[in-house]
Amino acid sequence: MQIEKLIEDGSFPSCVLFSGSRYSGRMYTANKVADALGSTFESTVILSDRDNVTQINAALNLFEKNRNRAASQFLERTVKVYLKQFHGALMDSMSAANRKKFSDAGDCMDLLSELASLDEKDIPKWTDRMRKSLEKLYPLSKGQGVTVGKIRDIKKWCSEYSADGKTKTVIIEGLENAGDSSSNALLKILEEPPADTYFILVSQNPGRIGQTVLSRVRQFHFSDMSTEQKNSILSSLFVDPNAHEDLESFFITMSGADDELLHRSAREVSEGKDPQFPALVKELERTGMWTRFYSLLVRELRNRLESGELSERKCSYLLEEIENHTSKAASFNQVPRLTFDFVVFTALGVVR
Repeated sequence: MQIEKLIEDGSFPSCVLFSGSRYSGRMYTANKVADALGSTFESTVILSDRDNVTQINAALNLFEKNRNRAASQFLERTVKVYLKQFHGALMDSMSAANRKKFSDAGDCMDLLSELASLDEKDIPKWTDRMRKSLEKLYPLSKGQGVTVGKIRDIKKWCSEYSADGKTKTVIIEGLENAGDSSSNALLKILEEPPADTYFILVSQNPGRIGQTVLSRVRQFHFSDMSTEQKNSILSSLFVDPNAHEDLESFFITMSGADDELLHRSAREVSEGKDPQFPALVKELERTGMWTRFYSLLVRELRNRLESGELSERKCSYLLEEIENHTSKAASFNQVPRLTFDFVVFTALGVVR
């Protein structure tokens, strides 16, 4: 693999971009690269607009179900990725009230330290404690994303923090959804990267990142995960790979969401039929699976285009509208229900 070769040769760039679709392994690889470069948990910071709740709930439920070493390691890795977003380097940009939440992240780390030595009988009680501790953090991370205040915190941390000979790694996900002020602040850092510090940008839509930033990074594109790769990952977790069409389906189902309802509703909207609105909205508000529903709707629209049931003109229009509106909603932290209503009723109006 090219990335591994660059690390082995000591020529890994100080600023890179990992692009690709959801569940293509970008964030996982970013953290593995940080480890390989010599960064520790304490010297790695993550700025992200990702909703981690689904992945964390899935990991907790899998650990409760399987209670094996593979599930334990998967849970630890998943939670640590989230907790890197509560690094002390980011406290200055927080309000006094929110700074107190960082101690809750410390409580989660303390709980993780107990994971390896848990007796099987203690697992239900431990997972309940972990859930409650993490739930204190979710409101703080929701909608935060990549702010100019956090970028300034990172700049200060890079210049002042000593990692005792360890490299520092900053992983930034979702810059395409941030404002110009955030991009400009980051650009100033990337123009002269601090010594022994690596910046890894993670993006689903690199075309929406400013060219001045893109010109400062080396890009690596991640292809969609193959069936063989998906099967290998699930098998390593002692999960039946045939039970899930992709990793996203695994995470959603294991987290306790009704993925079948989302599939059925997306298909109905693509056919111009009213879905079961009360049940669908209730499930989306409970689980936060708005993005999942939109991705399923896009898939169904493309399937109808390929089968000749939907014209190319209508399909192209709807795909563009869905992309534009969901992207703007993410950028401006719009109320999810408003975006949902626009997407669904626009689709129904065009398809019918």
